[in-house]
Amino acid sequence: MKEKNRKTGIDIIGDMPWGTHLCLFYQTKEDLVDILVPYFKAGLENNEFCMWVCWNPLQAEEARTALSKTLGNLDNYIKKGQIEIVNYSKRHKVRGDSGFSNMKQFWIEKEKLAFERGFEGLRLAGNTYWLERNEWKDFAKYEEEVDSIIKGHKMLAICPYSLDKCGASEIIDVIKNHQFALIKREGKWELIESSEHKKAEKALRESEQRFKDLTESTTDWVWEVDKDGMYTYASPKVKELLGYEVSEVLGKTPFDLMPKEEAEKIGKFFTKKVIKREPFYRLENINRHKDGHLVVLETSGIPLFNEKGQLKGYRGIDRDITDRKRSEEEKMKAQVIMLAEQKKKVLAEKMAEELKKEVARKTQKIREAHELRERFIADASHELRTPLTVLQTKMDLLSSTGTSKGSFSYQEVKDCLESGKNQIKNLTTILEELTLFSRGKKPKEFREKIKLGTIVREVAKELRALAEAKNINYKIKILDQDLVIKGDKEMLKKLVRNLIFNAIKYGREKGKIEIILKKQKREAELRVADGGVGISKKDLPHIFERFYRTGKGRSREKGGAGLGLAICKWIVEQHGGEIKVESEYKKGSNFIVSLPLESGIKK
Repeated sequence: MKEKNRKTGIDIIGDMPWGTHLCLFYQTKEDLVDILVPYFKAGLENNEFCMWVCWNPLQAEEARTALSKTLGNLDNYIKKGQIEIVNYSKRHKVRGDSGFSNMKQFWIEKEKLAFERGFEGLRLAGNTYWLERNEWKDFAKYEEEVDSIIKGHKMLAICPYSLDKCGASEIIDVIKNHQFALIKREGKWELIESSEHKKAEKALRESEQRFKDLTESTTDWVWEVDKDGMYTYASPKVKELLGYEVSEVLGKTPFDLMPKEEAEKIGKFFTKKVIKREPFYRLENINRHKDGHLVVLETSGIPLFNEKGQLKGYRGIDRDITDRKRSEEEKMKAQVIMLAEQKKKVLAEKMAEELKKEVARKTQKIREAHELRERFIADASHELRTPLTVLQTKMDLLSSTGTSKGSFSYQEVKDCLESGKNQIKNLTTILEELTLFSRGKKPKEFREKIKLGTIVREVAKELRALAEAKNINYKIKILDQDLVIKGDKEMLKKLVRNLIFNAIKYGREKGKIEIILKKQKREAELRVADGGVGISKKDLPHIFERFYRTGKGRSREKGGAGLGLAICKWIVEQHGGEIKVESEYKKGSNFIVSLPLESGIKK
């Protein structure tokens, strides 16, 4: 946005922008007073720092007196450092390699001083009365350079030239190097515009028009912000994008138009760019339209610098990408849905395949269970039929004594009854084993506290005679006497009896059986090891399954219905414990039972 024009105080000139460079052709000191007094008065009243360098025919003291008469309170301005009125001295004309380069630096330093003191810019006037003809060429070059410098700074300058010291050639050079010239003709001041300046002004106007046409015809919003981030220019496109008039945006920052969280995020990003004085491109940011709905803008900007290389702001464009972002989001959602559907399909196929496999596994288990059941029924029938057949035979023999010629002795009758009794007992045992499984699998909560060592010792003693009958080395080691568990005494006896009985039954003549009970952490551990026929690797995984019979070494010829170890496992699980076996075929087996002690029973 353009800076507002400054009041020159000179009626014929009116207001002029910063960077205006005038020349004044005079003949008398009154001519100087007539122009320069109102010129500096306007500068003081508009918060500008003023520098008046005097020489003949108007000395500094005379200039102060003339300005004081018009202003009245000149001393106040002098005290606060707003104006310096001095006579020309050599320090205003220290030459360097480029002629008058130090004078140019002098004015730049004065402008810097003006800013430091809080003034808006520098208003100055010098006097060239001291200029000698042999210096004119260098000074003309200096004026040309000064003109380009003043245009880029917050400066207004009037350079007085005495007509008595200027010829036609010099006057042409002076007018060429200034935008305007003031000259008095027939008692009236006239303003002459430099042809060069006219061309420059025309080029500037054309450039500004091109810029205006470009910014107003583009679909993007063109903007400028100052170093504090406030909008100093906004193209009319802002209304189409965000609903605001240009006047409503000027003086605001981009962050004033954003939701709070977005403003904080983008503010941090922009601060980093400002510190590094870097451009930025395609920055996506969310803005709130004047009517409240959200708009996504894509912003690009480049830093602007003054002639000293100091950052003075940013210039850039904003583009509405709301529809594009919405389209991208919808496309992304569609892709997510598609991927989800594909994943769902793959998952469904995988589940179907797993279900198919599971059905196959279940079917196989059912088939195996059915086969076991059929085999068990056949075996159970055989086991039940055997004692019944023997019993039937004995009964037939006894009942036939009344009709046959011969008769049984007392001992023969007694032996027959004893055999029948044993067969009935065997039959009862088989039925009890089958009945056990009808109780379900859920572990029970037992209340009775039982010393496991007592049960192991009693059962081992009970079966010792069977072991000795096979000349088996029979060892019992109760390493911890007071191992207490909660359980069912009869079930635990059956567990221990089955394990020891199996060890004896499948043990070798003159072999070895070792029964060990000890505490293992928070559990009671019972080990029953034998040096018998062992269990093959093929049979080992199935040894605790119901109705399962192993190979010849542990086949039905040894007796039983294939329920003993299954019952052992069931009893152990009812007590919250675990049973496992270590075995090597033809070398023996080691059954290990772990039962939780009374203080650590699993529920």
